[in-house]
Amino acid sequence: MNRRTPLMLALAASLAACSDRVEDHAERTGNAIAADVDAATANVVGSVDRLTDSVANSLDGVAVRSLDRAADRLDGAADRLRADVERHTDRATDRAGAALEQAGNGLRREGRREEIERARDEERNNR
Repeated sequence: MNRRTPLMLALAASLAACSDRVEDHAERTGNAIAADVDAATANVVGSVDRLTDSVANSLDGVAVRSLDRAADRLDGAADRLRADVERHTDRATDRAGAALEQAGNGLRREGRREEIERARDEERNNR
């Protein structure tokens, strides 16, 4: 067994653990962002609802319809924001996965190079 083999195995194990941590962190980050967006949306909707109730008591139907449209726009904006956050989280997860895959491929290539060099050294020694 090559002296570097334990190191390569340790690196591969670390890389696998890192991948799990990156995915877990990305998921927790996405969930936290989504929860913040949901809370902000709930606050905005609650504020708009309270404002709508107050204005409905004092303004005519035109003002009420305008506020309803504004609330719909706020809901649409919140939905678009949530989708953007999810898309960015997915993209970050994909990039982290690609980086980990490249690192793994590099480790495999390095291991193959070492095997070839070892075989050449053995062949030279056997001559």
